[in-house]
Amino acid sequence: MVGPAVTARCGSGRTFLLGMLLTGLAGLALAAATGPSAVVVALLVAGQVLRGIGPAFFGMNQQTLRQTLVPAEHLPQALATWRLLVHGVQPVGAVLGGILGAAAGLRWTLVAGSVLLLLATAAATRPLVRLTPER
Repeated sequence: MVGPAVTARCGSGRTFLLGMLLTGLAGLALAAATGPSAVVVALLVAGQVLRGIGPAFFGMNQQTLRQTLVPAEHLPQALATWRLLVHGVQPVGAVLGGILGAAAGLRWTLVAGSVLLLLATAAATRPLVRLTPER
C-alpha cells in the first residue's frame, strides 16, 4: 500500500535500494533474535515486517527499471535473462545455504546471506540513486 507513494516520492532507483536495504536488515534482525522472550519476539516481528516490506519495494520497481532502461525491442530477452538468473540460481543458493547452515549454523548463515545482500545493495547504489523520480 505504501510502495507506490514511496516510489512517487523517491523514484524507482532509490525505492529499489530501500527495499534491498530493508531486506538485508530483516535478515540481521532475525539472526539477532536471542535473549529474553520479549526481545526475541520484538526482533522476530521487526524482521518479518521488514522482510514483508523490502521485497515489495524492490520487486515492484525492478520491472519499472527494466522497462525504463532496456529498449522495447529487447524487453522479452531481458525478462527471460532476468528470470533465468533469478529462478535458475535459486536451487544453487538453496543447496549452498543448506551446506553452510549445516556447517556454520543457521544464525551465521542468515548473517552471511544478509551481509552479501547489503554488499550487493552498496554496489548498486551509485547507478540506481541517479535515477530521478517518475512524475
